[in-house]
Amino acid sequence: FDNLTQLMIEAFLKGAKSAGAQVEQVNTCDLDIGPCRGCTDNLLFEYKHTCDCNDDMIPLYPKLKNADVWIFATSVFESGIPKVFTNVLDRLEPLFHPFVLNGTIKLPSEDADKNGKVLFIGTTNLNDGTLFEDVAAHIESVSDMFDKEFIGSLTRTNSAAIATIEDMRDILNNILEECEVAGKDLVESGTIQAATMHRK
Repeated sequence: FDNLTQLMIEAFLKGAKSAGAQVEQVNTCDLDIGPCRGCTDNLLFEYKHTCDCNDDMIPLYPKLKNADVWIFATSVFESGIPKVFTNVLDRLEPLFHPFVLNGTIKLPSEDADKNGKVLFIGTTNLNDGTLFEDVAAHIESVSDMFDKEFIGSLTRTNSAAIATIEDMRDILNNILEECEVAGKDLVESGTIQAATMHRK
């Protein structure tokens, strides 16, 4: 994370808690999470509600399974998806097991309610909002896989300058206020105002 990413997360969670949500933040950069081994490529693979990779991803599965909202946050410094972030997203696959019952794949019906929501929070120290596109697209595909509603991306560019230059303090405060309101709105209404999502 860069400083702005962490500040945005803290402000967003503050807003969510003020609306009554229970929140937990996990910094996966501090954890040992290896790459996916592609076990499900084996036609005889059986879902076991966990993963054969015995690392720090294992304790996260129950938390993710029981959460109503997944929020993924990262700083983006170049095009593409950060490697550590890729590991986490790819390793979510054991949570797909609710759709496999008695060996039969049960896909949700099109008119069924979504199974929770997913949000991406991203920053970049560059003045290029297109850097978020690959990450957001990958998160959206993960959301679809788990039949969750991808509600969008809360992103800001020029993060290093905003977080460190004194003359930009008002901009920083505005961003944090917007994030706090967004967290509260998500809990209270299930949505975030579109105008809040992308801004330099």
